[in-house]
Amino acid sequence: MLINDIKIAIRNLRTNKFFTILNVAGLALGMSACLSVILIIQDQLSYEKFHPATERTYRILSQAYTLDEGGRGKFATTPYPLGETLQRDFSGVENAVRLVRGLNNQDATTSKNLTVQLDGYFTEPSFFQVFGFQLASGNPATALSEPNSIILDKKAATRLFGNLDPMGQLLTLKDWGIFRVTGIALPPPGKSHIGFDCLASASTLLTKEQAYAPNEEENKVLNNWGNRYMSLNYVVLQPERTKADLEDALLAVSEKYTQPDAKGEKLHLFAQNLDKITPMPEMLHNEIGFGVPWFFIWGLGVFVAILILFPCLNYANLAIARSWAR
Repeated sequence: MLINDIKIAIRNLRTNKFFTILNVAGLALGMSACLSVILIIQDQLSYEKFHPATERTYRILSQAYTLDEGGRGKFATTPYPLGETLQRDFSGVENAVRLVRGLNNQDATTSKNLTVQLDGYFTEPSFFQVFGFQLASGNPATALSEPNSIILDKKAATRLFGNLDPMGQLLTLKDWGIFRVTGIALPPPGKSHIGFDCLASASTLLTKEQAYAPNEEENKVLNNWGNRYMSLNYVVLQPERTKADLEDALLAVSEKYTQPDAKGEKLHLFAQNLDKITPMPEMLHNEIGFGVPWFFIWGLGVFVAILILFPCLNYANLAIARSWAR
């Protein structure tokens, strides 16, 4: 019986070749697009799953407000002193780390005059406590503790030093001077909005500031609450603390340490869940990574729904037309 039904179906398909090809092609196109969007969504939802306390980790965002104009665009960056201040003033913070922009498209040159372009951040030893990145070589607790220390990922180390052991080697960053390699980072075990070829010790920034402006404490970038464009601050909360507690602490910090600027803009601070950074719920200035915004994913979903609906409607129209023809 089944074999007979299959034979009849094949005979009908051969008899109505144009009808068959049109419907099968439309259905195949719709299903392919649907699977592609599912893979994109699955990829975007897989970010930040490998960190030790993802559900308790937050990135701090900033936004300038004025009485006349209200809030301006939000920034992913915040003042450099924020993380340290939160740890000191708010008992609910278990750990904190800062990423400082400044190593984008940085020329790194070895002692053999081989130059490679690197991207990365200045950061602190707590980077490896807050995030789940691992080292193949070096001690994560001390690799970034000394000024002019640098960690390379495996690909960057190979590009710079080939088959040589990179640990302890010296390289020169065009804008920052000589660094010693103190660690080699493993490829991340999962996806993250934080990507890097290198990580340099944040204490390098302090030594540079002291060298260039030893008597200008009030003008130093690292102590400047008015500069919200250079660093990204992340905090891990104590298990018993909530996002609302952190928001209250951020309000208190903003009121205590920031003042309206010459334009009357006052800094407001917000907490963003680490696992909500990608897909991006909103467009931010100074964002890092290559996340897809949610509105784009929803747009793809609508597009796929139309592609699936089109062959269905097309099949119905052709079937009705064929029945009228008979």
